[in-house]
Amino acid sequence: MFKHSLFILSATVLMISTASAEGGFLSSLRERAMPGPNQGEQASAPAGAQVAQKAGQQPRPTPEEQAAMKKQAEASARKIARQMSWDAVPRDLFRRYAGRWEGNFWVYSPVGRKKQSQKVVVEYTPQSNGTLLMETRSLDLVSKQWIVQESAVYSVSGDTVTITVTRPNGSKQTQTGHYSDDQLFVRSNIKDGVEHYRERIRGNELLVDGYGVYGKISGDDHNVFIGRLRRVQ
Repeated sequence: MFKHSLFILSATVLMISTASAEGGFLSSLRERAMPGPNQGEQASAPAGAQVAQKAGQQPRPTPEEQAAMKKQAEASARKIARQMSWDAVPRDLFRRYAGRWEGNFWVYSPVGRKKQSQKVVVEYTPQSNGTLLMETRSLDLVSKQWIVQESAVYSVSGDTVTITVTRPNGSKQTQTGHYSDDQLFVRSNIKDGVEHYRERIRGNELLVDGYGVYGKISGDDHNVFIGRLRRVQ
C-alpha cells in the first residue's frame, strides 16, 4: 500500500513538472511568434532601421564606410590580377640557358604508346644583341653523327618571349612564351593544330614537357612530348 501511494505521488509530481515545463516551452514559442503589445517598446529599433526593415532594405552605409569598402575591393582586384598575370621575364633568363645540354627526347601517344625516342644535344648561345641562339642536334643512328634538327632565336619584349624556329628545309615558325612560377610556357603559332610545352631549369637539368595535336585532330595525331637533358658544359 505504501509503495502504491508513493508511485501515485511520484506520477502526480512528474505530470505537474512536465506540464509546467511544456507550458514554459510553449509559452516561449508563443511569445516569440505573437509578441505582446509592449514587446515592440522593449526592443524598439532606431527609426531609420525600422524604415529600412519595412522597405526590405539594408541600412545604407555612411560615405566613410563606402570609401573603405571601395578601397578594399580595389585592393582585392589588384591582388587577383597579380596572381592571374605572368611573371616578369628574369633578366638573366638567357644566361640560365647558356651552355650545352645532352639527354633524351621522347614522343608518346596520350595513352603511353611510344612513337619516337632519340638522343639530343641542345646548345644555347647568348648573342650580343640580347637574343639567345638555340641549336638542336639529334644522333643519326646510321652515320653516328649529330644532325642539326632545327635552330631558333629567343627574344624578349616586355613580358613576352618570342621564339623564331628555323627548320632544316628553311621554313620558319614562331612561338610565343610567357614566364610564370619559374617556368617558360610556350605556345606554337600554327594553323593546323595546337602545340604547347613548358621548360624548367632545375640546377643542371633542363626539363621539357609538351602536348601537340596536328592535322585532322584524329586520335593518332595527339602527341605527348618529354625531354630530359643535363648540362655538360
